[in-house]
Amino acid sequence: MGLLIISMAALIIFLYRRTKKIQQKLTMAENAKYEMADFLTSFSEGLESRDGLKESVNSICRYVADQIGAEGVAIYEVNANQELSASGVAGIFPLIPSKNYKLLGNLAHLHEAVKLCKFTVGDGSFVGSIAQSRMAEAVSNPPRDERFSNTLCAEGLTGVLGEPLICDDMLFGVIIAINNNKNFGAPFGAFQ
Repeated sequence: MGLLIISMAALIIFLYRRTKKIQQKLTMAENAKYEMADFLTSFSEGLESRDGLKESVNSICRYVADQIGAEGVAIYEVNANQELSASGVAGIFPLIPSKNYKLLGNLAHLHEAVKLCKFTVGDGSFVGSIAQSRMAEAVSNPPRDERFSNTLCAEGLTGVLGEPLICDDMLFGVIIAINNNKNFGAPFGAFQ
């Protein structure tokens, strides 16, 4: 009789723990669903305005920055002349060949400067090298990397991620994220 009671208690504990794990996974999936719905709503609302596509690309940048914990994100698109220009920017994103620190005082001016800056595939910049190699890259110490030597605030960069945007073997652009806000001062981790 005692063995039966112990077995039943063990089964109840096992089922209780299993139910808790399933509830946690269900809660996480539900939160992800709401997060995605919020993103899609803000993305589609952006398409309704006059500057719709531009604002929608900016909202994609904000979403990516939030998801990976980046201080700033930019999406660069490539044109027929192999030039890359930012079509969307979010956060503090000082990856421009400039030493004008006044740009950091006004986020709108900084974003405009990022969008006016052009890179070329294979030009020796980080953006250009990601486009040329068509391979993702994470730089854990940007101040020591030559590709960031003429970049605004290179000494303040703690990590940079670059990912080419490719579909059907065609390069459409590059997405760049800077500085890990989830673990401030550390380079980006593998989960990001």
